[in-house]
Amino acid sequence: MKKRLMEGIVVAVLLFVLYKGSESLVLEDPYDSSQYQAQKAIEYANQYVFGANRDYLYFETNCTNFVSQCLVAGGLESDSTTSTLKQGDFLKLVSTNKKWFCHSYHFSDDQPNEYVVSTAFIRANDFVDYWENARKVRTEYYDLTNENIKEAIKKTHVGDVLVIFTANGSTDHHVALVVEVDSFGIYYNSNTSNRDHYNLKEVSKEDYNRFAILHFV
Repeated sequence: MKKRLMEGIVVAVLLFVLYKGSESLVLEDPYDSSQYQAQKAIEYANQYVFGANRDYLYFETNCTNFVSQCLVAGGLESDSTTSTLKQGDFLKLVSTNKKWFCHSYHFSDDQPNEYVVSTAFIRANDFVDYWENARKVRTEYYDLTNENIKEAIKKTHVGDVLVIFTANGSTDHHVALVVEVDSFGIYYNSNTSNRDHYNLKEVSKEDYNRFAILHFV
């Protein structure tokens, strides 16, 4: 009996240490669509599609960062982090597809904000991995054809996230927010190549060969 008790204590301590000490460990937290207000996400996407929100960092390839901001505006809470930031660091980038966050800190009135950001917040592959695997958002993949777009129209809602995959095999995928759906197309807002209500049917099929819909709604 005493031996079993000691084994239980050891296991509990190990689990606690792993949880507290690792950025890559995340307890399963299935996505709850009731937290998400798609219209607020769309309003944000319309407001900042051509002008950056100064409360966030802006990256040279900003499409995933832009969509993450839209989701936050729609009411989705970012994860906590154990990473620390010292005054003067400006940016600490945490490489993980297990946590999604962008936290800003203001140490001094005469200095700009400083940030701790996960790659799941700003990079396409880690973003998709996080929402599909860590949060269990339903995701559907299609070859990029007009026929498949017609099929996806039936299942896609405004506020969903669109991912367009490059045809050359690189990881420079494009992430966008769906802002309108009708019988003629799926329309999105995005950054990097700033697009406002752009029809997926107009995307170059030479540059991109697949797309996915992450069903947040």
